[in-house]
Amino acid sequence: MLLEAKDLIGPLVAALAVGVGIWQYRTNSQRDFIKPVREAQLKLYQEASSAAAQLATLRRDTAEWNKSRDEFLRLFYGPLAMVEDFDHGPDDRDKDLSVEMAMIIFKSCLDNRGDEGTLRDLSLALAHTCRRSLGESWGYTVQQLAGDYQRLARNYWNEHRADRQSSPPPGNDGGKQKA
Repeated sequence: MLLEAKDLIGPLVAALAVGVGIWQYRTNSQRDFIKPVREAQLKLYQEASSAAAQLATLRRDTAEWNKSRDEFLRLFYGPLAMVEDFDHGPDDRDKDLSVEMAMIIFKSCLDNRGDEGTLRDLSLALAHTCRRSLGESWGYTVQQLAGDYQRLARNYWNEHRADRQSSPPPGNDGGKQKA
């Protein structure tokens, strides 16, 4: 008994429909999963950038500055670490900063009682890095998302590396070691 084309068309169409249905389900499931992660990322990036900006612009001897420092540290050691982008490649010195590294550099300057101008530059570097990270996570990599303040953050890190000989260079720590 020979099979005719009409006998094969029905099962092929059914198999194709099942395949397309599975593909659509997977695509929608991934999108449904990532949406709240992206929303949390946006919210936490805004909070971190706001706390850094307040630390960079408020007088250090105020209650508001201390409150901002507490908020920055809460984000640094907790929720932001869940959603920040990171890159631990073998040599990241020529790459853009990750949000993780921008937070580490800002905290390092804060811990070293960096001057207000440097804190402002590093706050802007953090904000620009968050903006770039958000753009990339949403699939946008246009040049306007880049910022020159990231170069200033790298310069700060490299200049102050002598003070931290035991600390690894950005991206080479093999894990989350915040300075």
